Amino acid sequence: MLNLVKETIATYDQIAEGYLARRQNRDPLRPLFDRFAAYLPSGGRVLDIGCGPGYDGAVLRGYGFQLVSFDLSWGMMQAGRKLFPGDYVQADMRHLPLTTCADGLWLNASLLHLPRPEVLPTLQQMRKLLRPRGILFLTVKGGEGESWAAYPAQTSLARYFTYWSAELLDEVMRQAGFTLLEQWQDRADEQLWLGRIAQV
Repeated sequence: MLNLVKETIATYDQIAEGYLARRQNRDPLRPLFDRFAAYLPSGGRVLDIGCGPGYDGAVLRGYGFQLVSFDLSWGMMQAGRKLFPGDYVQADMRHLPLTTCADGLWLNASLLHLPRPEVLPTLQQMRKLLRPRGILFLTVKGGEGESWAAYPAQTSLARYFTYWSAELLDEVMRQAGFTLLEQWQDRADEQLWLGRIAQV
């Protein structure tokens, strides 16, 4: 399973500049940022886990939050940090080098790269990073099974994805100790996405 993650990270290192250029506009996600921010204390500490080039962290800093951004892809962080300066840490989300320190965790389209058996223990560890009544935001791709997807389609570079049903995602989050606050689904780029906001 380690190779699945390593190969996905290697792809992100290679596509980082193009990925940043394609997805830099975060305006369509503004309602999601607003929903997450509404649960957090003013000036709270947020960890952007699987931050990619850091564009989501930049938006969240605009709300006045203290941001620390984490990603396993050094290339992705380097691609964005000049545009979006801040605190970046190269780290594996499965083993973050932290203790309880955060009011909120932002996992936008990042948890979906983990093999399914690794998701529950990862969420259990993340729960320990949150202060009492801390908030978790996450999005994953809806569907069944898992697959490798080429990026872009005409190249040999690929990323590993695990797809989730709403029922299975909710059950895993409950097992990890989270109370669900909001649940939704929508479509973007012909893909079904599941979104959740939960609390410790």
